[in-house]
Amino acid sequence: MKNMSLKSFLLTSLTLMVVGPLALASQSASATSDVSNNGTIKFTGEYDWEKVDPENPGKIVDPGESETTGKSLRIDYVPTLDFNQQVVSSEDQVYPAKAQLFHDGTPARANYVQVSDFRGTGKGWTLQLSQDYQFRNPEDKNIILNGAVISLNHSWANSANQSTGKPEVQKDVIEMMPGTTYDLATAKPGAGEGTWLISFGASETNKLSMKPSLEQMLVDKKPVTDPVYKQDVYVNNSVSLLVPGKTEKKAVPYQTVLTWTLSELP
Repeated sequence: MKNMSLKSFLLTSLTLMVVGPLALASQSASATSDVSNNGTIKFTGEYDWEKVDPENPGKIVDPGESETTGKSLRIDYVPTLDFNQQVVSSEDQVYPAKAQLFHDGTPARANYVQVSDFRGTGKGWTLQLSQDYQFRNPEDKNIILNGAVISLNHSWANSANQSTGKPEVQKDVIEMMPGTTYDLATAKPGAGEGTWLISFGASETNKLSMKPSLEQMLVDKKPVTDPVYKQDVYVNNSVSLLVPGKTEKKAVPYQTVLTWTLSELP
Protein backbone atom coordinates (compact mmCIF):
# COMPACT_ATOMS: atom_id res chain seq x y z
CA MET A 1 0.00 0.00 0.00
CA LYS A 2 1.30 3.42 -0.94
CA ASN A 3 0.29 6.46 1.08
CA MET A 4 0.88 10.19 0.91
CA SER A 5 0.58 12.59 3.84
CA LEU A 6 0.13 16.33 4.18
CA LYS A 7 0.50 18.34 7.34
CA SER A 8 -1.48 21.53 7.84
CA PHE A 9 -1.80 24.11 10.55
CA LEU A 10 -4.90 24.63 11.86
CA LEU A 11 -5.79 19.44 -20.50
CA THR A 12 -2.97 17.48 -21.19
CA SER A 13 -0.84 18.35 -24.22
CA LEU A 14 -1.52 15.67 -26.78
CA THR A 15 0.52 14.46 -29.75
CA LEU A 16 -1.29 12.05 -32.03
CA MET A 17 0.38 10.23 -34.90
CA VAL A 18 -1.18 7.78 -37.36
CA VAL A 19 1.39 5.67 -39.20
CA GLY A 20 0.84 4.39 -42.73
CA PRO A 21 -1.94 4.98 -45.30
CA LEU A 22 -5.45 5.64 -44.06
CA ALA A 23 -6.98 3.49 -46.81
CA LEU A 24 -5.77 1.02 -49.43
CA ALA A 25 -7.65 0.65 -52.72
CA SER A 26 -8.51 -2.91 -53.78
CA GLN A 27 -6.27 -4.27 -56.51
CA SER A 28 -8.93 -6.19 -58.37
CA ALA A 29 -12.51 -7.30 -58.10
CA SER A 30 -11.46 -10.91 -57.46
CA ALA A 31 -8.63 -10.36 -54.99
CA THR A 32 -8.21 -8.37 -51.80
CA SER A 33 -5.16 -7.51 -49.77
CA ASP A 34 -5.05 -6.68 -46.07
CA VAL A 35 -2.44 -4.37 -44.65
CA SER A 36 -1.98 -3.87 -40.90
CA ASN A 37 -0.30 -0.89 -39.34
CA ASN A 38 0.05 0.74 -35.96
CA GLY A 39 -1.70 3.67 -34.32
CA THR A 40 0.32 5.51 -31.69
CA ILE A 41 -0.41 8.16 -29.12
CA LYS A 42 1.94 10.10 -26.83
CA PHE A 43 1.02 12.28 -23.88
CA THR A 44 3.20 15.09 -22.59
CA GLY A 45 2.91 17.42 -19.61
CA GLU A 46 1.07 16.89 -16.34
CA TYR A 47 -2.54 16.81 -15.22
CA ASP A 48 -4.16 20.23 -14.84
CA TRP A 49 -4.67 20.26 -11.05
CA GLU A 50 -7.31 22.95 -10.68
CA LYS A 51 -9.02 23.59 -7.36
CA VAL A 52 -12.81 23.53 -7.70
CA ASP A 53 -15.86 24.68 -5.77
CA PRO A 54 -16.94 21.93 -3.33
CA GLU A 55 -20.60 22.76 -3.95
CA ASN A 56 -20.29 23.43 -7.71
CA PRO A 57 -17.34 21.22 -8.74
CA GLY A 58 -17.51 22.28 -12.37
CA LYS A 59 -16.28 25.75 -11.34
CA ILE A 60 -12.60 26.56 -10.75
CA VAL A 61 -11.97 28.56 -7.57
CA ASP A 62 -9.08 30.10 -5.67
CA PRO A 63 -9.11 29.18 -1.95
CA GLY A 64 -5.47 30.15 -1.56
CA GLU A 65 -2.27 28.17 -1.25
CA SER A 66 -2.15 24.65 0.12
CA GLU A 67 0.45 21.92 0.23
CA THR A 68 -0.20 19.08 -2.23
CA THR A 69 1.13 15.56 -2.52
CA GLY A 70 1.15 12.75 -5.05
CA LYS A 71 0.85 12.64 -8.82
CA SER A 72 -1.93 10.63 -10.48
CA LEU A 73 -3.38 9.96 -7.00
CA ARG A 74 -3.05 13.04 -4.85
CA ILE A 75 -4.40 15.48 -2.31
CA ASP A 76 -5.07 18.78 -4.09
CA TYR A 77 -6.17 20.90 -1.14
CA VAL A 78 -6.52 20.70 2.63
CA PRO A 79 -7.99 23.36 4.94
CA THR A 80 -6.28 25.31 7.70
CA LEU A 81 -8.65 25.21 10.67
CA ASP A 82 -8.82 28.55 12.47
CA PHE A 83 -10.88 28.72 15.67
CA ASN A 84 -10.40 32.47 15.98
CA GLN A 85 -9.48 34.54 19.02
CA GLN A 86 -11.61 33.73 22.05
CA VAL A 87 -12.23 35.16 25.52
CA VAL A 88 -11.03 33.08 28.47
CA SER A 89 -13.92 31.22 30.10
CA SER A 90 -14.34 29.02 33.17
CA GLU A 91 -17.19 27.17 31.44
CA ASP A 92 -16.98 24.46 28.79
CA GLN A 93 -16.99 26.19 25.41
CA VAL A 94 -17.42 25.00 21.82
CA TYR A 95 -15.78 27.22 19.22
CA PRO A 96 -16.66 26.79 15.51
CA ALA A 97 -13.93 27.03 12.88
CA LYS A 98 -13.87 29.81 10.33
CA ALA A 99 -15.49 28.70 7.07
CA GLN A 100 -13.52 28.52 3.82
CA LEU A 101 -13.25 31.81 1.91
CA PHE A 102 -12.01 32.42 -1.64
CA HIS A 103 -9.98 35.07 -3.44
CA ASP A 104 -12.26 35.02 -6.50
CA GLY A 105 -15.50 36.08 -4.83
CA THR A 106 -16.96 32.58 -4.47
CA PRO A 107 -19.30 32.59 -1.42
CA ALA A 108 -18.10 31.01 1.82
CA ARG A 109 -18.09 27.22 1.93
CA ALA A 110 -17.68 24.58 4.60
CA ASN A 111 -14.13 23.39 5.27
CA TYR A 112 -13.19 20.68 2.76
CA VAL A 113 -10.50 18.45 1.29
CA GLN A 114 -9.96 17.92 -2.46
CA VAL A 115 -8.67 14.54 -3.70
CA SER A 116 -7.95 13.48 -7.29
CA ASP A 117 -7.51 9.97 -8.70
CA PHE A 118 -6.35 9.83 -12.33
CA ARG A 119 -4.56 6.48 -12.17
CA GLY A 120 -7.17 4.88 -14.42
CA THR A 121 -7.05 1.65 -12.42
CA GLY A 122 -10.18 2.05 -10.31
CA LYS A 123 -8.39 0.40 -7.39
CA GLY A 124 -9.75 2.81 -4.80
CA TRP A 125 -8.24 4.86 -1.99
CA THR A 126 -8.74 5.93 1.61
CA LEU A 127 -8.42 9.39 3.17
CA GLN A 128 -7.42 9.61 6.84
CA LEU A 129 -6.74 12.34 9.37
CA SER A 130 -4.73 12.46 12.58
CA GLN A 131 -3.76 15.15 15.08
CA ASP A 132 -0.05 15.02 15.86
CA TYR A 133 -0.26 16.52 19.36
CA GLN A 134 -2.52 18.51 21.66
CA PHE A 135 -2.90 22.27 21.14
CA ARG A 136 0.11 24.03 22.63
CA ASN A 137 1.91 27.33 22.52
CA PRO A 138 4.49 27.30 19.68
CA GLU A 139 6.99 29.26 21.81
CA ASP A 140 6.60 27.25 25.01
CA LYS A 141 5.55 23.64 24.42
CA ASN A 142 4.80 23.18 28.11
CA ILE A 143 1.76 25.47 27.78
CA ILE A 144 -0.87 22.95 26.66
CA LEU A 145 -4.63 23.26 26.13
CA ASN A 146 -5.46 20.05 27.96
CA GLY A 147 -8.67 18.28 27.01
CA ALA A 148 -9.31 20.31 23.84
CA VAL A 149 -11.15 18.22 21.21
CA ILE A 150 -11.59 18.94 17.49
CA SER A 151 -14.90 17.62 16.11
CA LEU A 152 -15.83 17.03 12.45
CA ASN A 153 -19.44 16.39 11.45
CA HIS A 154 -21.86 16.26 8.49
CA SER A 155 -19.37 14.84 5.97
CA TRP A 156 -20.38 14.50 2.32
CA ALA A 157 -18.73 13.92 -1.06
CA ASN A 158 -19.23 15.79 -4.32
CA SER A 159 -17.72 15.69 -7.81
CA ALA A 160 -18.30 16.84 -11.37
CA ASN A 161 -17.54 13.22 -12.33
CA GLN A 162 -20.63 11.18 -11.53
CA SER A 163 -19.78 8.29 -13.88
CA THR A 164 -18.07 6.34 -11.09
CA GLY A 165 -19.27 5.50 -7.61
CA LYS A 166 -18.99 7.94 -4.74
CA PRO A 167 -16.48 7.48 -1.96
CA GLU A 168 -18.06 6.45 1.32
CA VAL A 169 -17.65 9.16 3.97
CA GLN A 170 -17.67 8.90 7.74
CA LYS A 171 -21.23 9.63 8.89
CA ASP A 172 -20.56 9.62 12.61
CA VAL A 173 -19.14 12.63 14.42
CA ILE A 174 -15.35 12.42 14.61
CA GLU A 175 -14.00 13.62 17.96
CA MET A 176 -10.25 13.66 17.58
CA MET A 177 -7.75 12.45 20.12
CA PRO A 178 -4.10 13.32 19.46
CA GLY A 179 -2.16 10.36 18.11
CA THR A 180 -5.24 8.54 16.77
CA THR A 181 -5.91 8.13 13.03
CA TYR A 182 -9.46 8.52 11.72
CA ASP A 183 -10.96 7.37 8.41
CA LEU A 184 -12.62 10.30 6.61
CA ALA A 185 -13.53 8.70 3.28
CA THR A 186 -12.99 5.42 1.43
CA ALA A 187 -13.36 4.86 -2.30
CA LYS A 188 -13.88 1.16 -2.89
CA PRO A 189 -12.63 -0.41 -6.15
CA GLY A 190 -14.47 1.21 -9.05
CA ALA A 191 -15.31 4.35 -7.08
CA GLY A 192 -13.68 7.71 -6.38
CA GLU A 193 -12.08 8.30 -9.78
CA GLY A 194 -11.56 11.85 -11.00
CA THR A 195 -11.66 14.80 -8.58
CA TRP A 196 -13.70 14.58 -5.37
CA LEU A 197 -14.46 17.09 -2.60
CA ILE A 198 -14.98 15.86 0.96
CA SER A 199 -16.81 18.61 2.88
CA PHE A 200 -17.74 18.99 6.53
CA GLY A 201 -21.00 20.91 6.48
CA ALA A 202 -22.48 23.11 3.73
CA SER A 203 -23.73 26.60 2.89
CA GLU A 204 -27.41 27.52 2.75
CA THR A 205 -27.24 27.69 -1.06
CA ASN A 206 -25.97 24.13 -1.61
CA LYS A 207 -27.99 22.31 -4.28
CA LEU A 208 -27.86 18.82 -2.75
CA SER A 209 -30.10 19.53 0.25
CA MET A 210 -27.26 19.17 2.74
CA LYS A 211 -27.95 20.62 6.19
CA PRO A 212 -26.59 24.20 6.30
CA SER A 213 -23.88 24.73 8.90
CA LEU A 214 -22.47 28.18 8.09
CA GLU A 215 -23.22 31.31 10.09
CA GLN A 216 -22.03 34.85 9.49
CA MET A 217 -19.63 36.15 12.14
CA LEU A 218 -20.86 39.32 13.80
CA VAL A 219 -19.12 41.60 16.29
CA ASP A 220 -21.40 44.18 17.92
CA LYS A 221 -24.00 43.02 15.38
CA LYS A 222 -21.74 44.03 12.50
CA PRO A 223 -20.16 41.73 9.87
CA VAL A 224 -16.45 41.00 10.18
CA THR A 225 -14.33 41.29 7.01
CA ASP A 226 -11.34 39.04 6.49
CA PRO A 227 -8.29 41.22 5.67
CA VAL A 228 -6.75 38.63 3.32
CA TYR A 229 -9.79 37.43 1.37
CA LYS A 230 -11.67 40.77 1.52
CA GLN A 231 -14.86 38.83 2.28
CA ASP A 232 -17.25 38.64 5.21
CA VAL A 233 -16.19 35.98 7.69
CA TYR A 234 -18.42 32.97 8.35
CA VAL A 235 -18.04 30.19 10.88
CA ASN A 236 -18.76 26.52 10.24
CA ASN A 237 -20.62 24.76 13.05
CA SER A 238 -19.74 21.35 11.59
CA VAL A 239 -16.07 21.84 12.52
CA SER A 240 -15.57 22.85 16.12
CA LEU A 241 -13.18 22.85 19.06
CA LEU A 242 -14.34 21.94 22.56
CA VAL A 243 -12.30 23.51 25.37
CA PRO A 244 -13.17 22.38 28.91
CA GLY A 245 -13.83 25.12 31.43
CA LYS A 246 -11.49 23.52 33.98
CA THR A 247 -8.53 23.68 31.55
CA GLU A 248 -5.97 26.37 32.37
CA LYS A 249 -5.86 28.96 29.60
CA LYS A 250 -3.21 31.59 29.06
CA ALA A 251 -3.42 34.66 26.82
CA VAL A 252 -1.13 33.14 24.20
CA PRO A 253 -1.71 31.48 20.81
CA TYR A 254 -2.17 27.70 20.68
CA GLN A 255 -1.48 25.49 17.67
CA THR A 256 -1.56 21.86 16.64
CA VAL A 257 -0.65 19.96 13.47
CA LEU A 258 -3.13 17.88 11.45
CA THR A 259 -1.84 15.15 9.13
CA TRP A 260 -4.00 14.24 6.12
CA THR A 261 -3.11 10.86 4.59
CA LEU A 262 -4.25 9.50 1.22
CA SER A 263 -3.54 5.79 0.67
CA GLU A 264 -3.99 3.41 -2.23
CA LEU A 265 -6.09 0.36 -1.51
CA PRO A 266 -4.11 -2.88 -1.88
